[in-house]
Amino acid sequence: MFNRYLNIIIFVFGLLMSELVFGQQVPVTNQYLINPYSLSPAFAGFNQKSELFIGYRKQWTNMPGSPKTSSINLSVPLSYKAWLGGNIISDETDLFQNTYASLSYTYNLPVFIDSYLSFSLWASVFQNTLNLAKINVANNQDPLLMDKNKLLSTVINAGTGINFRRKDLTVGILVPNLFVNRNSLEYESSNNIMEIERQYIAFVSYQISVLPKWQLKPFLIFRSIKNTDLNYDISTLIKYVNKYWLGLTYRKGSIIGLSAGGELINRLIFNYTYEFSNNGFTGYTSGTHEFSIGYNLNMGERDRKDDSGKYPMIMKYDPRKFKIR
Repeated sequence: MFNRYLNIIIFVFGLLMSELVFGQQVPVTNQYLINPYSLSPAFAGFNQKSELFIGYRKQWTNMPGSPKTSSINLSVPLSYKAWLGGNIISDETDLFQNTYASLSYTYNLPVFIDSYLSFSLWASVFQNTLNLAKINVANNQDPLLMDKNKLLSTVINAGTGINFRRKDLTVGILVPNLFVNRNSLEYESSNNIMEIERQYIAFVSYQISVLPKWQLKPFLIFRSIKNTDLNYDISTLIKYVNKYWLGLTYRKGSIIGLSAGGELINRLIFNYTYEFSNNGFTGYTSGTHEFSIGYNLNMGERDRKDDSGKYPMIMKYDPRKFKIR
């Protein structure tokens, strides 16, 4: 039985990695430190909590038109194994605004004692907007620009991801965009202003108990996309009684992130991250600020304390309550 599930893992990972090249495309944030769904929808239900998260990120705060990202995501249970999730992201940089929305289905499968596979599939919609009102047009007779304040393009895509969890170890990979979209915004032309390339993200994390009330949780994340260099994060959270934390992140490009947060009141958590760098362009800005607020909606958790096996804690798998055929 173990060999059968091991073959499944190898097959799926091989399928996802078959065209792997490294880089980065979707907005990069630090939300995954407390909101793992923002990294991969395959995390829906990983701790058997229905959660709502709101995030905001402002880069290079003293630069006009600098990037800003707003997001919201939600995950709720359909059963103790199946979870439904969704997110909306708005990413704006000067003339461009990209809006992304997705709906995901995640299935958590216990494969052997203390080990799980989580499969996720999601459908997504991208809308790219070019704000022409901010452009000084040299030729106002251009057919593309005449009588228009903005250009819009909308495409449909899909993504998939898989996580493998063994006690406090998590390894995963996802492809946020399975299809390559090229949005032609030029009049009677095949030239492309906006392109969505296939991207790959791989990650690993492990939580270590260093003292009875203290935990250490390192992350390693790689992001990849065609024709770009490898992008990676190395992060560590220091947690106290799993309710309060400090974090440190190093991102390629000598970018340092400092995080702090905790459970402010029952089921409400908050995280703040400040990024800075003395290297290159980012060294001339006043840094990046990011806020995340999360709330445990407590949906479907009322049955977790009984002996029926419904909504068990995902990290405390009891083989007597599940049958693997």
